[in-house]
Amino acid sequence: MASACKGLRLPLGPGTLVEFVDREAGVAWLEALAERGSGFPIVIYGPEGCGKTALLLCARRVLEKAGYDVVYINPLGRQGERLMASRRVVEAAGRIVERLLGVDAVSLAEAAVELAGLLLDRLKRPRLALLLDDVFQAIGVDRVELYAKSLLNLIEHPPREYEKIVVIIASSEGVSRRRLSRHMWTLQYTLWNLPRHALELLLEQIPGGGLHADEAWRFTGGNGRVLRLLYELGWDAERTLETLIEARRLRSLLDGLSREELEALRAFAEDPVKAESLILREGRLVEKLVESNLLIEIPASRSTPPWIDAPPRVDKELGVARRLAWQTPAYRLAVLRLLQEAA
Repeated sequence: MASACKGLRLPLGPGTLVEFVDREAGVAWLEALAERGSGFPIVIYGPEGCGKTALLLCARRVLEKAGYDVVYINPLGRQGERLMASRRVVEAAGRIVERLLGVDAVSLAEAAVELAGLLLDRLKRPRLALLLDDVFQAIGVDRVELYAKSLLNLIEHPPREYEKIVVIIASSEGVSRRRLSRHMWTLQYTLWNLPRHALELLLEQIPGGGLHADEAWRFTGGNGRVLRLLYELGWDAERTLETLIEARRLRSLLDGLSREELEALRAFAEDPVKAESLILREGRLVEKLVESNLLIEIPASRSTPPWIDAPPRVDKELGVARRLAWQTPAYRLAVLRLLQEAA
């Protein structure tokens, strides 16, 4: 376990907390970032439920330990967790922080840049860290480019001199990635689901047993959100699949596809590795699946960077190809079930 974040506990379900596990590489990356600061806003992409929020909460600890004044903002978070700030931040901008606790998600996301600028102006040559969770979802994809540019301007043209600054944005949606890739305004990294041994450590913390590690791995691929849903539904994989089908409105999604798109999707659901080149030729289909947060575009390179920790291996069963991957094997299984029913 990474010592910097030892004791960090996260909710799995009602009354059940689990401890942050096996992100040593991610913590080492954060520590190196704290040492040098960031010259660009850093955007971390990854599947929903892969652990980006946990990593940002860990980053708060790492950066405060390194002497940073930290602001963590999650506009879509639970009450009491939407805005968290270091003591000096509260002392320098307490009234503003208090006011922001009551604003809506969009206003909170928009205020982050203004708050950071104010802190750079009021604090004496600070080390400042701005950790932004799900802000792109809050402001909408159409505005991510301007938002990223305003953060870059803050780094390059601050109101006053600072010692170091770190700006990290975490996002689960993949549409903004394409938009930001048109500019050199951010650095993009990818965080993947937990590896197999980390999932086993997580399962050991869950009371009452559950699925065998092999079954849990094949179903979740290390995705904490799907593991949480399994736990919530009494470890019933069939019920979980049906819940995902309904919650993600997968039947409606498939109804809107052409015959050619359905065939490409079927091939990619059956064998993502073999059929990757086929589905990549269906640009509109890939765009829909990425926009629906079923697929994620991943770096073809398996070296670091652009991966924060161990990248996934190409794996048919887990739904991971070279450039595209199912966010979790459960989505692949759900889509495959619907396609087989239709046939």
